[in-house]
Amino acid sequence: GSKSVSKVKRLEIYDRWGSKLFNGTDIDIKNFDEGWNGTLNGKRVVNGVYVWVALVEFIDGEEIYYTGDVTVID
Repeated sequence: GSKSVSKVKRLEIYDRWGSKLFNGTDIDIKNFDEGWNGTLNGKRVVNGVYVWVALVEFIDGEEIYYTGDVTVID
C-alpha cells in the first residue's frame, strides 16, 4: 500500500479453475491479518498459482480495480 490508499474495499482470491477461495472486504492495509493467509477452510492450499482481484479505494475517494497472481510454495 501507499499513503494515498485508504483501504482495500474488496479482495478476492481464485484458484486455476475459477473457484473463489477468499473474499475479504474493507481490509485495512496496515493490518496484515486481514488479508488472505494462503489457507482454505483452515488448511494450507496446495502449491500453485492463484489469481487475485482487488478493488482499492484511495483517500480522494477514487476506486480502481487491480488484478494479478500470487504463487504459493512451501
